[in-house]
Amino acid sequence: MILGAGLKTLLDARKFAELFAMPDVLAAGFIVSFLSGLAAVAFMVRFLRTHSLNWFVAYRLAIAAVVLTALIAGLPV
Repeated sequence: MILGAGLKTLLDARKFAELFAMPDVLAAGFIVSFLSGLAAVAFMVRFLRTHSLNWFVAYRLAIAAVVLTALIAGLPV
């Protein structure tokens, strides 16, 4: 599904020729984003081998409490 959405976006982007005017910049962006994603996944795998998700759960609950309080108070979120 994600691959299909990416292909559709790429096909829609063909309308904007300036996006493809510099293929070297496009390739560099692709490579950098791939490597940074790979590094993020590797970090998370190493981190989760030695740590639990308890801090993450506490963080998410705190954020949920803040958002819920803002919604109840009628503030824009």
